[in-house]
Amino acid sequence: MTVTTPLRVAPSPGALRYRSQEIDDRTILACDPPGGSRIVEALGDVATADHIAVVVPGNGHHLGNYFIEEGPNSPRARGELLLRTMQALEPDAHVAVVVWVGYRTPPDLAAAVSNTPAYEGAPELARAMAFGIGIGITTIAVAADARDGVLDRMRTLPMSPVAMLAGRSLADVLTALIELTILMCLGRLFGWQWHAGAGAGLAALGLLLLLRTAFSWTGILLGLLVSGPEAAMKYFSLVFPLAMVADTVVPTSFMPGWLAGPAGWNPLSATVIATRELFGNPTGPGMSWPAEHALLLAVVWPLAITTVCTALALGRLRRLSR
Repeated sequence: MTVTTPLRVAPSPGALRYRSQEIDDRTILACDPPGGSRIVEALGDVATADHIAVVVPGNGHHLGNYFIEEGPNSPRARGELLLRTMQALEPDAHVAVVVWVGYRTPPDLAAAVSNTPAYEGAPELARAMAFGIGIGITTIAVAADARDGVLDRMRTLPMSPVAMLAGRSLADVLTALIELTILMCLGRLFGWQWHAGAGAGLAALGLLLLLRTAFSWTGILLGLLVSGPEAAMKYFSLVFPLAMVADTVVPTSFMPGWLAGPAGWNPLSATVIATRELFGNPTGPGMSWPAEHALLLAVVWPLAITTVCTALALGRLRRLSR
């Protein structure tokens, strides 16, 4: 039987601080102090997972009853069921589930009618999901390899340092290609389509993969700089503005001037605008120089980021081998 006691807790103290902790054989990614309401738990190893699913419970669930709830509808039971299902579907893959009670859930069905809890929780969930653009996943994986001695063992082999890191980047890009293919197929089923030719569509896909390559090398560099996977969590605050202060959600032409400038020069904005145009689904004419030259910037930005991060990552790898 699921416990859904009314929520009587102190106000949550600002943004959650993500740091992996082992508590009673559970991996807690974030948690409010006593009296708070929020908790985030990982089922499986998120640092090495190929696929990560997120369970977001609804009304009545909070830190106060998270560890005492029983039955198939408790957040952890649903997360464990989802994890078992993922493992059954892909036995050879590394999978994990995050049970995310990272917001003040409605205390009962009456309060669930309001959309206020969702609006309050959305920025925090977006902050947690910002790793999904690739930088965070790569950062954690490389940091784990460096900490566990994988890179040390690879350096003893007769192979170029460039090949060591390029293999990680290539794996990221191939994974992204599979994910994009699945996403586009599902989009077609729900009515999404591009209105340009096949060549333009392939060019748009190429731009997305080019940006993913840049993000991959950024993650590789950060992974070599941090002390371990847990320390990589601090980059949430850096990735969140990159994902949200861009043309991804709201066109920069609708933003106030002080925000439109940084958002327009965001590398993510250039790729988003360029791919929309190539797919034949533009949001409107560009009102700034970056928007008018989005296709050019969608090529220049990733190439520049990849070049700089590759050089810095190789330098860092050489220093680690000393």
